[in-house]
Amino acid sequence: MVAQPLQFNLSLESPGAGEDPTYGSSDDGSNRLVKMLASQARLRGGRSDTGEDAILNSDTLTDVEKRKTLQDLLAMAASNGEIDRVRRLLTGPAKDLVDVNAPDAEGNVPIIYASCFGHTEAVKLLVEHKADIDRRDYASWSSLMWAITNGHKEIVKYLLDHGASPDVKTTSGRTAFDFVAPDSDMSEYLHGSGYKIGNVGVTDDFYDSGFSQDRFEEEMAESELRRRMMMESSINLEVDLGNLTLDEQTEVRTFSLLTAC
Repeated sequence: MVAQPLQFNLSLESPGAGEDPTYGSSDDGSNRLVKMLASQARLRGGRSDTGEDAILNSDTLTDVEKRKTLQDLLAMAASNGEIDRVRRLLTGPAKDLVDVNAPDAEGNVPIIYASCFGHTEAVKLLVEHKADIDRRDYASWSSLMWAITNGHKEIVKYLLDHGASPDVKTTSGRTAFDFVAPDSDMSEYLHGSGYKIGNVGVTDDFYDSGFSQDRFEEEMAESELRRRMMMESSINLEVDLGNLTLDEQTEVRTFSLLTAC
């Protein structure tokens, strides 16, 4: 049988049955990650090399355009862990034109980007400037869910320590602790940090009658395999995967998507 190339639909339109009308399947980790990476790349394709002062003093940009451009710069800085830029945007001359809790075109607020891509110091700085820890994206994923999904333990603990709710739900009804596999490193870490998460992952979303622990582990392994295949197959859009914990190494790797939104 001739191998067929993997195809990924990055369109935010025409979701399948049961999917979020804006963002696709709310709990499909692989598709959600592709969309988040595409969102990050879109931000990098903007005025990322333009200083805040140049934007503020521009004679060609309207006030609305300045606000949007500066807001995108804040989201990009958070996604890249650019602490100095995040601080300048929140405390400098541009502070009145940015909102720490304003979503971008994909519904992601800065703290969601920082949590997803593993930038602990950026998360802390955003929280210090009144970021809404429980703000969710279009599929109702919170910063805590993103941090758990990508294995960022320190961020998970920080968010929980600062009041993040493990009870908010995605559009399909899952909570943050439903993203934690039983007996995983994250599960042990949270238990060791004093958080009782019970039988995380063992919910109606994962288990119906006859859904065993072995089957759960098979599903997790298959999901990871699909994610790895997706990343090895795509081309043409460079993003930083150094903090996505997709393997045991921590080096910065280049990832390319088949198409861009």
